[in-house]
Amino acid sequence: AASCPRGYTEWRGVCFKAFNTSKNFIESQATCRKDGGTLAMPRDADTNAFIVCFLKSVDHEGKAYYWFGLQYQRRERRFEWLDGTALGEFSSWAPFQRHKRYEQSCVKYGRRHPIFYDRTWFEASCLRHYRFIC
Repeated sequence: AASCPRGYTEWRGVCFKAFNTSKNFIESQATCRKDGGTLAMPRDADTNAFIVCFLKSVDHEGKAYYWFGLQYQRRERRFEWLDGTALGEFSSWAPFQRHKRYEQSCVKYGRRHPIFYDRTWFEASCLRHYRFIC
């Protein structure tokens, strides 16, 4: 098993930590880098489900947004993970998400909802300050 830095939770050999301080996307990624990681990259349904569950344990009310490691690359005209790979088969966009194409678009987990939209993905300006998950 991965030996995780203090304060991180290990799941399937990967270490996760939700930060309850709010930062913009760049600052969030820099904070993860300091710990030797990146913003979380939920590339598949299992990882995404784990993170959604994990966020329930740190944000009991489910009212906070969390950045994760997906952003829109204008040159390539596609969403990419922070390691430069394209968004694959799996995604968890909120229904009715119109891609707004901000000057810089990054992706956050939405709030918890009792019926639907439970922590689905939303596009937002990368300059906005949200909590984040490494």
